[in-house]
Amino acid sequence: MVSETEQTKVRKRGGASIFQRVAVWFALVGYWLLIFVGTHLPEGPEPPFFEINDKVLHAGAFTVLSFLILWVSSFHRSLSAVRVVLILTLVAAYGTFDEWSQQFAGRTTDPADFAADMAGGMIGVGLFCLFWALWLGDRIRPSHAAVAKKSIG
Repeated sequence: MVSETEQTKVRKRGGASIFQRVAVWFALVGYWLLIFVGTHLPEGPEPPFFEINDKVLHAGAFTVLSFLILWVSSFHRSLSAVRVVLILTLVAAYGTFDEWSQQFAGRTTDPADFAADMAGGMIGVGLFCLFWALWLGDRIRPSHAAVAKKSIG
């Protein structure tokens, strides 16, 4: 028979407490709003201390965005290739919308920015997969074999 502790762990969906899930949701929503506002402010002169390449900023922003989206989605379902493709599609759709809508804020649409967004999205997915494999995977969902083994033994 599976112990109460194992049942509770599996029932928690992702092994995360309610507080952790809410915190990651808030981080995702807040971050997404922040990058939307940041990419839609009118362009002005760059401060001299802020000489980071625009493409690096785009890639970094979308790295964090795709990582957070995958983390939130991991609370509800296990990581799979289909989920990764769906999230990359969502990130691509948002990157397209973001670049297109910047023209209405007095900015320019740049296909190279979109390429940087997608590169960042893929980096974020790769980092999350590493995070999942090293930290979350074993702690979140005990394998069916491990649960079966405990129920037999």
